[in-house]
Amino acid sequence: MSDQILCVPCPNCDTDTGITYRMEDLPAGALRTYCVCDKCGLHSAGAILTAGAIARSRDAEIIENTAAENWNRMITRLRERGEI
Repeated sequence: MSDQILCVPCPNCDTDTGITYRMEDLPAGALRTYCVCDKCGLHSAGAILTAGAIARSRDAEIIENTAAENWNRMITRLRERGEI
């Protein structure tokens, strides 16, 4: 099992305590996972995980790690574009 990936702080609120992992069920056992800032509502686009990917994963935290990786990439891209 790997370590859990933590979300970087929200660029709007400068806080990392109010970032929540969310999941939405999709057809055929897939789900969409993403992070959202509870204070300002900023959220990442997220990622879709298929049922097979979840079942094959040796990492019990695949959903949270995928959401955090997606959030962190979004913040990096915003910084690269000079939007934050």
